[in-house]
Amino acid sequence: MKMPSPLQIVFMVIVAALLAGGIYLAVVVVKQVRAVPGLEAQLEQVEAEIAWLQQTYDIPALEVELADLEDELEGVPFPIFEGDENPSVDVFDLIENAVEEAHVYAYTYSEGAPTAEIIGDSDIEYQAFPIGVTAEATTLPRLYTFLEEVEDNAPYETLVIDDIEIVHTVGTEPESWSISFEITVYAQPAEE
Repeated sequence: MKMPSPLQIVFMVIVAALLAGGIYLAVVVVKQVRAVPGLEAQLEQVEAEIAWLQQTYDIPALEVELADLEDELEGVPFPIFEGDENPSVDVFDLIENAVEEAHVYAYTYSEGAPTAEIIGDSDIEYQAFPIGVTAEATTLPRLYTFLEEVEDNAPYETLVIDDIEIVHTVGTEPESWSISFEITVYAQPAEE
């Protein structure tokens, strides 16, 4: 039997590499095709929850209400906290009640240091008491119920919810949704 020439060996190596690459590509494509039904089911679930939210909440009306509330805030008396007083106990109770009402779980609550902030065109430095909140639920509507409970039962008219972030976690059992946001309670500067 005759030995293959160097050119034939190079050609066989190229053919073997192309075959291996083709097999790898086929395996990747098969895995992706198998994953599509699971992704479609997740997409349908998310779309159904978004549709529910759109039916439940009238977004344009909420935007008008927000503008009205911002106008109303200008005439609201700001609370005054003396010495070590702060709104954290009242806000903590608010979060506890909202957690129970909305059936969310795994929540965290963290207080930040008070800061001085000027609001709008005012020359007054108000006290701002920041409080971070996160919570998890098995469905998106529960998170919205949680947020709605916090908004509807705020112990201070100067309580502001900001920096809202919602995350859908897949690949865990059960799948979960989480929300994080910051509550800031604005108060008048303490009397000196």
